[in-house]
Amino acid sequence: MWYWRCILAVCLFSSCVGQRQIYPLVESESAVGIQAGGPLIQLGDAILPIPFSALYAARGLAHGWMADLGIHTSALLYKTIYLDPGAQKTFAFPSGIRPGLNTGIRLNTMTDLSLQRWRFYPQADLHLWWADTPNRHLGYIGMSHWFDPHREQARERSTYKLWRPAVYIGYQYRRNDWDFSLESKWLAPGTDNRFNAIEYQAPAHQGALGFYLTVQYRFL
Repeated sequence: MWYWRCILAVCLFSSCVGQRQIYPLVESESAVGIQAGGPLIQLGDAILPIPFSALYAARGLAHGWMADLGIHTSALLYKTIYLDPGAQKTFAFPSGIRPGLNTGIRLNTMTDLSLQRWRFYPQADLHLWWADTPNRHLGYIGMSHWFDPHREQARERSTYKLWRPAVYIGYQYRRNDWDFSLESKWLAPGTDNRFNAIEYQAPAHQGALGFYLTVQYRFL
């Protein structure tokens, strides 16, 4: 159906949200958040981001591990259930100019409302982050890897890609129990975007540029 093909086409080209946890949750700490944003497209005479949105919940675990689960509310408008369970591990905290290191894995799962068409897209992320002494201002850079194991279901196998990377840079402001993040992401660099039905905006017609906002509340 057209709505199923539409959400798959957009999400296969690029991940649909920004990073969630920069400064890790401590053990037994929880968080809920909302995300909005997407890749920039040409819409008439205007350039606007595709209005993706997601709600999520996260939990801090032992030994620097965290787990989260999000539901993409914008996908529901296309009659698609899009869930993205994931886990993240913090290996190091920043110290001066030395960055902290987080890595994460995620399973993007999509199905139609009849639960008859399932797609699974693994994702792996790695980012470096820096923080000031009060841990109020955080900056980060990173790379995301999206994998498509469904070659046999691709409509155009000549343009099929198993691996689609993205690079990103972001800033997070932490105040009391609230976190506010703004992220810019270059999605699928190296992929020519001129043969898509959607007119993406990016340097030299390579991939797409996206912008994402995340608001999160933390509690014990």
